[in-house]
Amino acid sequence: MTIKLFQKIYEKLNVYLPEEWEKIVYYAYYPTDDSYDMKFYVNVDQKYKSCFDYINHYKIADLFSDIDDLIYPIRETMNDKWTIMTITVEKNGKFKTDYVYDRINETEFFKKWESQYLK
Repeated sequence: MTIKLFQKIYEKLNVYLPEEWEKIVYYAYYPTDDSYDMKFYVNVDQKYKSCFDYINHYKIADLFSDIDDLIYPIRETMNDKWTIMTITVEKNGKFKTDYVYDRINETEFFKKWESQYLK
């Protein structure tokens, strides 16, 4: 994965961010090569809100499809494909990307993920 890809993902998300955002946490889960689950959370006033609080569900589906169109071709060329990618972006431009390569139970994993990234 490249910085150019992260920038393109951020540009897609930025369209939907409230002006007062402080931090974004983006989550992409690919349980198989043919399916994905994505979400993002926005920190405003020290509290995280789900993307579903900001965006109409139809627009979210289009947004995540557009992001998958960016990720999928790159991910397909990888020998060791990640299962989960988390990108955190702070308003000051600092960002971090984490990957999980193991197959996981999403429900159990997501509880741990929330406590790690949305605190």
